[in-house]
Amino acid sequence: IAALAMPDEKITGNADSFIALTGTPSNPNVRGEILAYESSFRDYFVEKLSGRYVYNNDMVQLENFNVKFMQTSAFVNGTIDRSGVIDLHVEGDNVRIENLPQLEDVSINGGLAVNGSLTGTFDKPYFNGRVSSDAVTVNGQAITDIEGEAWSEGGPNNYVRVTFKQGRGDFSLDAGVDLNQRFAHGLLEVTNGDVRSLLAVAGQNTEIGGLLSGTIPLNSSGRRNGLLLDATVRDANVRDVKCEEVDVNFHLQGGKCTINRLEARQGEGRIVGAGIADLRGELSLEVGGNNLDASILTAFMEKPVNFKGDMSFLMQASGSA
Repeated sequence: IAALAMPDEKITGNADSFIALTGTPSNPNVRGEILAYESSFRDYFVEKLSGRYVYNNDMVQLENFNVKFMQTSAFVNGTIDRSGVIDLHVEGDNVRIENLPQLEDVSINGGLAVNGSLTGTFDKPYFNGRVSSDAVTVNGQAITDIEGEAWSEGGPNNYVRVTFKQGRGDFSLDAGVDLNQRFAHGLLEVTNGDVRSLLAVAGQNTEIGGLLSGTIPLNSSGRRNGLLLDATVRDANVRDVKCEEVDVNFHLQGGKCTINRLEARQGEGRIVGAGIADLRGELSLEVGGNNLDASILTAFMEKPVNFKGDMSFLMQASGSA
């Protein structure tokens, strides 16, 4: 089969095959079944390959080919011609995401079901289809009920449009993925997302909590540009300091949070602010409030001072948290 469909490719392994040959030497017609095992293609180990095939007019047609490789099982139907042009339908389950190219500072683990078309050539394939998963982890945080579409031609041109859940939160992601520079760019829409888990996905393990609803543009100006959040957080808390609701617009990049707008409600109190807050370093904030729990003043410090009571204030803070 390899010699017929892909004469320039080096494919190794063991095979059992049944072949029925008709036609003429110059124009053969070949029908057969094959079971191949412990094979390799372009340095990828293929555990098993089995199915029926037909060859005529310089084209191989695959029928219900089952391919098992990299802990993945897929069924393939379609055609491959001698020049390497492919037109295949691929249906697979448990495609191991950890075996695929990963983004910078992002570790994704779990199984993915795919159902779509694989066209183009072996040198430049193009996938277009549906993707789904019951659950995967992103930087150790579980996300579930993943459903959506993916388009991929490798390199910088890959796109996903998916919905998923994380705890009580509902998410919608529309993003491009650059596998050369290993970053994603696009828009994440969130309803009731857990703030602590979201920050953990972004590589920020902090003591900020709450339920967030809003939009998060990702790397809108390029790689390592960070995320811009425009959202409302209910039941917000920083360490042990709680607020019923926070309306915020900020930019998070490399652990530094630049707050463009902060408006919070704490009981009868109100707080507004802007500036830079980094739990691991720089602090430069301008904050005003009235009828507030005094402990909110030191919530961002690594070792908060124990303030108690109600207060109104207007302050500027700078230095290190």
